[in-house]
Amino acid sequence: MRAGLAALTLAVALAAWGCSQRPPPQAAAESSAAESAGAAVDEQPEATPSKPTKAAGSGNASAEVGSLAVKAMTYDILPADASAKDYPWLPAAELKFSARAPVLVDNIANANPGVVGLQGNSGSDPLPVKKLAAGLPDYAWAAADSDVPIAFKRARYKALDHGRAVIGGAVDGFSPSVAWVKLRDEAGGREFFVFNAHLPAGDDAASAQRRSSAVDGLIAVVHQADASLATPLVVLGDFATLDDEDRAVFADPLDKLAQLGLADAAQLAQKDSSDVAEAASLHDMRATIAGHAYAKVVPQTGRHVDYVFVPVEATVASWAVVSGPHIAEGVAGGRSVTVWEGAVASNHSPVVATVVFTYA
Repeated sequence: MRAGLAALTLAVALAAWGCSQRPPPQAAAESSAAESAGAAVDEQPEATPSKPTKAAGSGNASAEVGSLAVKAMTYDILPADASAKDYPWLPAAELKFSARAPVLVDNIANANPGVVGLQGNSGSDPLPVKKLAAGLPDYAWAAADSDVPIAFKRARYKALDHGRAVIGGAVDGFSPSVAWVKLRDEAGGREFFVFNAHLPAGDDAASAQRRSSAVDGLIAVVHQADASLATPLVVLGDFATLDDEDRAVFADPLDKLAQLGLADAAQLAQKDSSDVAEAASLHDMRATIAGHAYAKVVPQTGRHVDYVFVPVEATVASWAVVSGPHIAEGVAGGRSVTVWEGAVASNHSPVVATVVFTYA
């Protein structure tokens, strides 16, 4: 039923795009030429790609001749203006971005992804990513002044093109958006796209419809960037949709991307490398055990709303929700649990997948 519904909704979505109905006029994707100074991809010296041989892998995937291993992370970092009013069970000092930023940097550096899509880059001036970038000097950035910046290892990848789009109207100050970058692996000359999206949250019908419309816009941007869909791609993001969602409209982000030929990397993964078994990617920095909420306990619901989507034919060597490295064993509600130590970086934990693309 999911595939049939997805085929119909995708056809309607693409027809609507052709009529300039989605995304709205202000959502037209900006080309890299239209990027303002400071938001554009960091300049890197041009290199002549070598003849493709063995691509340098990342994570624990081995890259054969004619393939490329990419370790990709998606991470909603929680806007910098989050406060104890939003999370009263946590110390106010620990919610300040000055306290959370070093932990975010540690979490990213410890996982050591080749590409990273962040969401929630808002709530301060300068934007949070400026502080994070200072702690992650090995990365170059695209769309750094947007809600959805993308980082990539500057020594390994060269940005060939990039853009962004708003893919829905603003509600309560939030507009769903997507950024993208086309990268070339300098070791072997292989090219691939990275898309990074942030969809609106909410478990009501109106929010579900907004997500459905936003993913139509995302799909249209993918087609704009690569009309033939011939180049491998990863789609990262906070889709505000649980991986086991099956309600009509609510499941549209999963259904429509499946119709595009993409799968949740978790479904394709050869192994789950999560540092905490069944850890949730979305949490309120607390867990409920036997009806009681415990602050700083890692919830183990086995569900996620943060995704690395990849082509169904790709190989996924590993997938993980990464709760650490600032975690320890503890006890809550009479049970052995895993707890976060010190400030908790975000109300999301990053999701990381090592993907191997095969090139003809």
